[in-house]
Amino acid sequence: MPGTPSESEFHRILCTRLRDYVDRERTSVDSVRLEERGERGLGNIVVESEVIESLVINVQRDCVYPLDVDVITQARDDADAAGVEHFATCNSRDFFLFHYTGQREISKIQYYYLDFRDVGLDDSSGNDRLSTIFHAVQSLTTQGELPQQRPRDRIVGPLRSFHDSVWPTFRALARETYDTDPDFAERFDEWVRENDYASLEESEQFSLAAKQYAYLLASQILFYEVVREQTSESRETKSGYPLESLVEGASTADSENRIARQFEEFQAEIDFESVFDDGASLFAAYPHNSKTRPAVRALHGSIEAKNLSTVDEDLVGELYEELIPEHERKSLGQFYTHPDIAEAICNWTLQPQEDGVPRVLDPASGSGTFPVKAYHRMQELAPTATHQEILDNVTAVDINRFPLHLTALNLASRTVHERTSQLHTVNDSFFNVSPRDRRLSRGDGVRDEAKKYDAVVANPPYIRQENLSPDRDHFRSHLTKYGAENSNRYASGRNKLSTRSDAYVYFVSHALQFLRDGGRLGFIVPTKWLTTKYGESFQEFLYDQAKVHAIVGFSDRAFTALVDTVVLFAERCADEVERRETVTDFIRVKERLSPEELSSIAGARRSVPDGKAFGIETNESYRVISLPQARLERQGGRKLGHYLYGPSPFIPIVHSDKMRRLDTYADVAFGNKTGNNEFFLLDEQDVTQWGIDERFLQPAIRSIRALESYRVTDTDQYLLDFGAYVDTVESRQDGLGSTTERAEAVKNELHNDGYASTVRYLEYGEEEGVPDGRTVSQHKPWFNLGDLLVPDVLHPVFYNERVFTVDNAGGYAPTNAIQCVDIIEYDDVLPSVLQSTVYKVLLELWGRHEGGGALQLLTYEVSSVPVPSPELMSESKLERIAEAGEKLVRGVDGAQDELDQVILEFLELGLSVEELQAAHSGLVAQRVQGAATENVLVEEIDEFDESDLPSSIPDYEPDGEMDARVDDF
Repeated sequence: MPGTPSESEFHRILCTRLRDYVDRERTSVDSVRLEERGERGLGNIVVESEVIESLVINVQRDCVYPLDVDVITQARDDADAAGVEHFATCNSRDFFLFHYTGQREISKIQYYYLDFRDVGLDDSSGNDRLSTIFHAVQSLTTQGELPQQRPRDRIVGPLRSFHDSVWPTFRALARETYDTDPDFAERFDEWVRENDYASLEESEQFSLAAKQYAYLLASQILFYEVVREQTSESRETKSGYPLESLVEGASTADSENRIARQFEEFQAEIDFESVFDDGASLFAAYPHNSKTRPAVRALHGSIEAKNLSTVDEDLVGELYEELIPEHERKSLGQFYTHPDIAEAICNWTLQPQEDGVPRVLDPASGSGTFPVKAYHRMQELAPTATHQEILDNVTAVDINRFPLHLTALNLASRTVHERTSQLHTVNDSFFNVSPRDRRLSRGDGVRDEAKKYDAVVANPPYIRQENLSPDRDHFRSHLTKYGAENSNRYASGRNKLSTRSDAYVYFVSHALQFLRDGGRLGFIVPTKWLTTKYGESFQEFLYDQAKVHAIVGFSDRAFTALVDTVVLFAERCADEVERRETVTDFIRVKERLSPEELSSIAGARRSVPDGKAFGIETNESYRVISLPQARLERQGGRKLGHYLYGPSPFIPIVHSDKMRRLDTYADVAFGNKTGNNEFFLLDEQDVTQWGIDERFLQPAIRSIRALESYRVTDTDQYLLDFGAYVDTVESRQDGLGSTTERAEAVKNELHNDGYASTVRYLEYGEEEGVPDGRTVSQHKPWFNLGDLLVPDVLHPVFYNERVFTVDNAGGYAPTNAIQCVDIIEYDDVLPSVLQSTVYKVLLELWGRHEGGGALQLLTYEVSSVPVPSPELMSESKLERIAEAGEKLVRGVDGAQDELDQVILEFLELGLSVEELQAAHSGLVAQRVQGAATENVLVEEIDEFDESDLPSSIPDYEPDGEMDARVDDF
């Protein structure tokens, strides 16, 4: 249930809701009462009835495992003492109803499990759970047995219950042992270093370790029991004797020692080293106490009582995928990959092989979603291959030992009735692994170190470039292996990958080296490489090494978790001609698709109509923009996000010969960077207080966020402006050396010229340490900002819901929160063009989305934004644009519509003003509020795909002057 109520709160809530349900539904129950407090604290809940058999519910704290033998025994004894037939144990997360028929071994008592995690018993959402409880008691009364329940629930329920109840104790034990046991402390610190958890708070580190250990222990016990049952019948051991029970013959105090011994025997008799060998890891030395041992023993008994040999082996495999809830994975350092997406990627990357089973590598395996989906795909492609033959062709790499254990469990349990002699898992950073690494599987039992993979699949961790650990060089070292020996083509040469790249770029570039020529790569990666500067070098690298078959993006309605990511489908290719002949598909998925549909759409071989700039395919579920890779390669790295997320009618605009880059008509520069706005930017009160002469003040604009008008003619902000004065002083005094000498010389001149109050302000700045700032220290002298930029148009760096530019009619100097647009040509028209909704739409497509829904445009991005070309407009249209722009500045109603109408006529876009403005509103809504809350507007954007788009695709003239300008975008 949501939240974590105390034991007394949960007692009260459960008892009250049971009473309410009984009264409301008019059940055959006579009463629900709470027993008086005894020595053990709160009493049981007793459900009494003359028609069905009564029930005693023993309620425990969340840190108590409801299947603990002592808890079950107490509940049974309480029921017997009260003369009640049935009993249950529970906490706020898990409920177990037992069918007791005199079993001597408590673990043999059958139970019915209910999960309370996803419901609120204090509201109507818990009614179905309460109904199920009464239904189960009714079944016991009338049928003499519990209702049928899915094996998944009966197995996963106890495992999760064990984990949730025991991990807080494991956390406390680890914290205590860390301070008293140097060996454990050393292992713990090494675990933190290995998994890059040093940045976490200490409490988070101990919580993470405890959760991982509890999950791992539960998984290993389940797997042991699955295989142990087989050794008594179908599976052979090396000694010929079946594995022993984890429970029988062992005392509670000796439970963890017995586990260790039996896990060692498992490896000796059957193998599965990658599943059970913790070696010198933290988990091999994890402490237990008198609270955890009974819980572990109770889990043993519960699992052994299941008769797992009757459970379908596919289900056993699924249990490992379901054991850790999706919401828990991220807190455990695991990236959740939707199984449908993983399956689609494996369908596309893994293709039939003439020489047998295809070989696949996952360089960031997590808990094994990709390896498992690859396993099933390989079964389809090679139906006669054995379990071990498939495993020999699957390699999983992960820097974190915990998910690698889960990967091993997931793979080994695919076919539990067949022997698993070896699993190919590598516990290391992927960047410490080379294609010739002897730890990798070779697939055919022969260690041919030159043999590469047919497919590489992954959802690599998202690590920003500033957080690369241990350092950037660790992630970039493999780049020297590309090209001729010691060429360093991508490491430091002309084609080098940007050093500002995030980790996923290096995962892709390294992974391609593991592929044979023609091998396929399917990666889930962030969208940033489609919109950022560093993404340009990555795009060029891809064009140079692979056929980029498809880039797939998702709307919120398709896969919510993937709205900021894309799937990259690429193929390693050494043949330059083949790469250039490839057509790259930009696929926007609008509705949920099956794995088969998604892989089929990505795998379609499309073409671009002769003479056209691109091809387009649209329907209700997806849209595809297709471009020749040759063209993408020739234009180099560029903005590509609009091909995925731009409303369809605007895609032709980017290619239109009626558009030009903004810097064709204007100089674009970063705003004035002071290094310390608190000192250099003053208001009227500051100026009056310090008595600074207006000669040294430049009227300024800090931000246009609060401006209501499209033209600024007033300000109360000022930037210190000593540029001209410093130039004069330096012209008089030759030989000034250091910055300090310059500063003193200028201050002396200021004194001599009667500006003593201004000097006092500069001395105040020195007392406050302003000259020591990184940026300020570069000024010559420190208080000289140089020639301040005063642009024609103020263009914000960040936008929220209002997207607009401002005519800088007052001639003010902006801070670096604003981009400076200084118009070279068409200064009477271009400011109005920049206020058009077409331009605003293009800003949405050109910028990158930052935290909180902000839109950011850096200087180079503003420079390259396409704008309608004034030089191609008729005189009448230029006049109409200028007039409409002037009306807009004055706030005349309908001016925006007039301006947009002229631009639409010029571009021949085929949209109405209303449709244009709705498209912009939809794009802003998606960015600021999220598509899930703005589905109506999103649907309006998608409806543009139903218009006659092919007719609007411009012609492509590769040798023409127009195309060269278009490629500049």
